[in-house]
Amino acid sequence: MKSLVAIFNWIVFPLTLVWTLLTLISLGSPYVSPEWISYVPLFGLALPILFIGNLLLLIYWAFQKKIRTIIPLIVLILSFGPISNYVQWNAKTSSKNSLKVSIFNCNLFGYYQNIWTVDSVVQILNTENSDVAMLQEVYSKKGSLEKLLYQIKDKTPFKHISIVKLNQRREYGMCILSKYPIENFDRISFNDQTGNMAMYADIKINNYNQNRIIRFYNIHLQSFRFSKSDYFTVKNAQENTDFDQIGTENLVKRMREAYKLRAKQVMLLKTAIEQYRKPRIIGGDFNDVPQSFTYKQLSENLNDAFVEKGKGFETTYKGPFPSFRIDYLFASEPFTFNSYKSRKNVPGDHCLVSAAVDLSQILE
Repeated sequence: MKSLVAIFNWIVFPLTLVWTLLTLISLGSPYVSPEWISYVPLFGLALPILFIGNLLLLIYWAFQKKIRTIIPLIVLILSFGPISNYVQWNAKTSSKNSLKVSIFNCNLFGYYQNIWTVDSVVQILNTENSDVAMLQEVYSKKGSLEKLLYQIKDKTPFKHISIVKLNQRREYGMCILSKYPIENFDRISFNDQTGNMAMYADIKINNYNQNRIIRFYNIHLQSFRFSKSDYFTVKNAQENTDFDQIGTENLVKRMREAYKLRAKQVMLLKTAIEQYRKPRIIGGDFNDVPQSFTYKQLSENLNDAFVEKGKGFETTYKGPFPSFRIDYLFASEPFTFNSYKSRKNVPGDHCLVSAAVDLSQILE
C-alpha cells in the first residue's frame, strides 16, 4: 500500500508544481497588458478552476501530513483576494438617500435571433424601476434609433435620455436613461474601427432640495466577435466530441486579437475617467473577467458593487460560451453600495445588473 501511495505521489507532485506555476501566471495576468503578451489573459480566465484545483491538492497533501502541503496553501492565500471578485457573501444595507442604477446589454433587441425583444425590455425596465439605466447594443431594424429609444423612454418611468450611435450609417449604439435631468453627454472615441463604444452623461441628482452632478460612464468594450465556426468548436468541446485543433487555434487567435484591442480601449477610457475628478459611476459590458488587465485598470480606486454587496458565485454572461462575470458597476469615493443583484430572466445573452448607490455622503 505504501509503495502504491509513493507511486501516486510521484505523479501528483509534478502536477502540483505545474498547477502552481499556472496559478501564479493567472494571478499575474492583470498586471500584464495584452498588447505585450496576448496569451497571458487566457490564464486569467482559468482562475476559479485553478483555485479549486489548489484546494484539492491542499487536501491531498494535508491528508498525508506532507510538507508539500505548504505549496498549495501559499498559492491559495495569494488567491483569496482575486477570488473574492468572483464569490461574495454580503448582506444588503439601507439608506434614505440611495440611487438605483441598472446596466443591460440589449443584444440588438434580439435581431440576430430573429426575435424582437423591445417590449420585453420595456417591461423589465418598468419592473426594475431604476433611477438610471445604461443600455448597450441598442439597435433599430426599421427607422431611426433615436425614435425607437424615445418610444422606450416614454413607456418607462424615465424622463430623460442621452443617445450615441456608432456611426451615422447604422442605427446602432448605446444610451443612458434617467429620471433626473441630463446636463451634458458625449461619446468617448476608441480611435479604431470597432463595433464597441463608450459614452458619458452628467446627471443632476436633486434630493431633499440639494443638487449634485454625477457623471455616468456607459461602457461596451471590445467583443470577441466569435463566428459560427467558433460557436461550433465550443459546442463540440462541451459535448466531448473529437478535439478540433484548427477550430481551437482560430478561437484562441480571435481571443488574442480582441484582448489587444480591448487593452487599447481600456487605457483610453482610464485616461478619460481619471481626468474627471468629481463623483462618477461606471458601468457596462466589459467583455472581460475580474482576473484581467481590463478589470484591474478600470476598477482602480473604485468600489465594485458586487464585491461590496453581492452574494454567491456571480456570472453575468448567459450565452453558449462558459459563463463569466463580465458586466460591472463601479463607483468612485465617497459612494458605497447598498445592494446588488443580477437578473437572469431577461432576453439576450447578458444578465441585467442593478445596484443601489448610497448618496448620503454627497447629499447630507
